[in-house]
Amino acid sequence: MKILQFFYENPPKQELIYERKLALDKENSLIKGTFGCGKKSLVINYLSQFNQKEFLFLDLEDLRFNEASLAHLEAFLKANSQIKLLILCNLKKELDLKELTQKVQVICTSSDFSLHLEDFKEIWLDFLDFEEFMSMSKNQVNLLGAFLHSGRLVSRDYDNFLKSHFKPLELEILKFIALNLGVEFSVNELYKELKNKMKISKDLLYKSVAELEKNGVIYMIKHSQKGLKRVFFADFGLKNALCIQRDFKKLFANLVFCELLKLKEPIFYNAFFDFYLPSSQSAIILAATLDPDLVVLRAKKILSKAKEMGILHVIFLSLSNSKTFYEEGIKFEILPFEEYALGF
Repeated sequence: MKILQFFYENPPKQELIYERKLALDKENSLIKGTFGCGKKSLVINYLSQFNQKEFLFLDLEDLRFNEASLAHLEAFLKANSQIKLLILCNLKKELDLKELTQKVQVICTSSDFSLHLEDFKEIWLDFLDFEEFMSMSKNQVNLLGAFLHSGRLVSRDYDNFLKSHFKPLELEILKFIALNLGVEFSVNELYKELKNKMKISKDLLYKSVAELEKNGVIYMIKHSQKGLKRVFFADFGLKNALCIQRDFKKLFANLVFCELLKLKEPIFYNAFFDFYLPSSQSAIILAATLDPDLVVLRAKKILSKAKEMGILHVIFLSLSNSKTFYEEGIKFEILPFEEYALGF
């Protein structure tokens, strides 16, 4: 009980926190999201609606916390009947919270995408998107450049983020991906690369890659026809945080992919289209610096493939150009990234 009392009397500081697109309500909720996406900040922002004595905030990863204290929660809440809200941050396993939800509202956060709590509303929180970044930025000049430089991490402290959340093997995997972003990914190739650096088994490597994917740190997208896949970061900012090689095309591709995650629909690729979204019958081609006249020529070359795949809308994403034209019933658009990202 002493530990619960300590955290009750010492809640997290409610510093200035920017609004996100998602907001919490009075429902019992499980907030899922990758490390560093702002789950805790979202909860702290919600706490501004409560008096300090009306909530109990427990961060299960706090070194001062003892998991055995959870057994005393019901008694503690009964003794402190003014508490209306219980927060359990960084939950790693399923708990039976049914009795507690009869007494107070319960909000949990977790980085485990497979975690499920019965009768809890699930809220999926992503890293900052371009629109949220724009709303937080004081300087409104060259926002795209600033976003590419800053990344999607809420704290923007990548060095501390990487050292705090990832094991040595996971960091090596992420470094490999940073150098091979958006190209065909093979665990066998990764194994060949890493076995010269460290003692490692294939089983452990496969497990580590799967864990990074399970926790939403990396995403694999499949080829639309072949058994190939490409890998991207959930936060494109990891690329420049993990390697010194600068590659604007790879960074731009990951940036676009991150924005596409908001659509919550299957994403594929092939030799003709950088991103193919069959559910919306659309495709995207990265054309950051391509001349509009060359885009028109390229559109004519891929027209038959677009018709074959049932694509009705092809978007060429650029940095500044804008143009719309039609070829045999298919809409082709050249759009600046900023306009495209703000159009969701």
